[in-house]
Amino acid sequence: MKNLLILSLLAYCFTFAWAGASSSGAPLNGGASANESSLAKQDDASIFAEANRVFDEANKMALKNPAQAKSLYQDAILKYQFLVDRGRGISPDLYANLANAYFFAGDHGRAVLYYHRALDLDPLRSEIRHNLRYVRSLTVDELPETNTEKVLHALTFWHRWPFEVRLALFALGNVLAWAGIASLFYRRRRWVMWGVGGAVVLALVFGGSLCASYFGWGSRVDGVVIEREVVGRQGNGY
Repeated sequence: MKNLLILSLLAYCFTFAWAGASSSGAPLNGGASANESSLAKQDDASIFAEANRVFDEANKMALKNPAQAKSLYQDAILKYQFLVDRGRGISPDLYANLANAYFFAGDHGRAVLYYHRALDLDPLRSEIRHNLRYVRSLTVDELPETNTEKVLHALTFWHRWPFEVRLALFALGNVLAWAGIASLFYRRRRWVMWGVGGAVVLALVFGGSLCASYFGWGSRVDGVVIEREVVGRQGNGY
C-alpha cells in the first residue's frame, strides 16, 4: 500500500511538472494565436487602418530605434497578412502596403511577390512599378536578357515611358487625327492627309502600348523566388 502511494505521488509530480513546462513554452505560438483571434473579431477596414498606423509608426522609429522599427514592421505584416490569407479586403493597396512592410523588414523576396500581385490588380500604378524595379535592383541574381528581348526593348523604347506621358500622346494623336479628318471635308490637301496618317499612327502606337500595360501583355510572371538561396532543377515538377 505504501509503495502504491509513493508511485501515485511520483506520477502526480511528473504530470504537474510536464504541464508546467508545456504551459511555459506556449506563449511563442499562443501569442500569435491570441493575436489572430483578436483580429478575427475586427472588421477589415479596422484591421487595415491599424496595420497602416503601425507601419507609419515603424517608419518614424526607423532612424531612432531600428530594432523596435523592425518589430513594428513585423506587427504590420501580421495584420496585412491576416487579411490576405483570409481573402478579406483584397486590393492593390493591401498588396502594395504588405510589400512595403516586407521590404523595410528586409524580406525582399516577398516584397517582390506582393508588388507583382498588386500590379496584377492594377497594372497602371506607376509608384508600384517604381518600387518593384527598385527592389529587384537589390536582388542577388537577375536573369540576363536574351538577344530577342534586347531587340524588342530597343524597338519599343516608348513602352517604358511613364503611363501619363503615353496617355497624353495617345490623346494628342486622336485630337490631331479627328481635326485633320474634319478639315478634309472642306479642302483636300496632301499635307493634311499626311498629317492625319501620322496622327493615326501616333494614336495606334501609344494606344497599343497603353493596352499592353493594362492587360500585362508580355510581362506575365509565373513565379517569384522568395528565399535567398534555392536549388534550381529541371524536370516535370515531381
